[in-house]
Parts: sequence; structure tokens; C-alpha cells
Amino acid sequence: MKFTLLFLFLATANFSYSQFGEPYRATEIVLHSGDTLTGMGKTKNKGFKFRSGSAEKPYYIEYSAIDFIQQKFSGKEWKTFKFFQTNNSDKFIRVEELMVGGPLELYAIVATGNAAVAGGFSFPVTTVTNYLKKSDEEKLTEIGIYDPVFSDYTSKVKNYFSDCPKLLEQIENKKLRFRDGLEKMVEFYNNNCALE
Repeated sequence: MKFTLLFLFLATANFSYSQFGEPYRATEIVLHSGDTLTGMGKTKNKGFKFRSGSAEKPYYIEYSAIDFIQQKFSGKEWKTFKFFQTNNSDKFIRVEELMVGGPLELYAIVATGNAAVAGGFSFPVTTVTNYLKKSDEEKLTEIGIYDPVFSDYTSKVKNYFSDCPKLLEQIENKKLRFRDGLEKMVEFYNNNCALE
């Protein structure tokens, strides 16, 4: 019965995001060349669309030329993003920095929207797709969205951390739990496994 209800919920739920895509946001771009650009920008498929002033015509900057960007969101909140290819694709994706600067870094794509279910009800939903990258790797490894029922999230995490038996032991003994997020696992790896 539980499975049937869950299936019906998933079958009738849909995520509604803005039909016009991402808006222009106040942006600071740091290029690999060391140059810094300040203006308005947004992520597009063929590159980062940028203009330095509201009267200027926007142009595209290739993702491979960008070291990182900072964008202003609601209020005074600024977020830092990087662009990477993944092990599964040569297409660049924009990911938010969650934990960086160590031997192992954690990035994510955070998507928010509304899930509408049968009966016209809707509620806010946030999904976090996690990515990991070791300092000697150029591409991200997608771990995915934590879903204890339908995904292979736990096996992906264990496979990625196969070079650190101490961390796998912490996971098996439930001292580190998947439902608490990857931050503590990344911290443990950086403090205990990176030098092995």
C-alpha cells in the first residue's frame, strides 16, 4: 500500500519552475586569466551570458575561461559557483560551492520549485544534486540526490570513498549517516583519509 501511494504521488507530482528561465543577476566573474568582470549575467547552454552595463549588448563567455562566479540572490546573499564537466558528460554545468579548499571538495546543484499534486495542492520543494571532486581530478563525479528508496546514492558514495577504509567503517557503523548530508563525510575524508 505504501509503495502504491508513493507511486501515485510521484506520478502526479510535477515541478514548476519559472517559464522564462534564470533571470539576470548581479555578477562578478573571475577568469582563469586573472581578469575580473562586474555586471549582470545568467547561465545559458552555450556559455555564460554577460553584460557589464544595462545599456550594453550582452555577450557569451565560454565556461572553460571562467574560474568562478559570484552572484547576488535575495537580499544581500551572494553565492559562489564554478563550471565543470562531469565524468558522464563533456557539457559544462554550474555548481554551487559547498565545501572547497581541501583534498576533497563538495559541490551541488540546488533546485527549488513547487510540487503540484492531485487535488490542486502544491508545496515548496528543494532538491540537492551532489557532486564530489578530489584535488587530482579535473571532472566532477555526480553522486546524485539522496533518496533512500529509489536511488543508488549510497552505493555511489561508498564506491567513491573506496580509497578510505576508515570512512567506510564510519558509514557501516552508522557514525556517519547519509541522511545527514555529505558535509561530515567530506570533512572526515579531508582530516583522516587524504594523506593515505
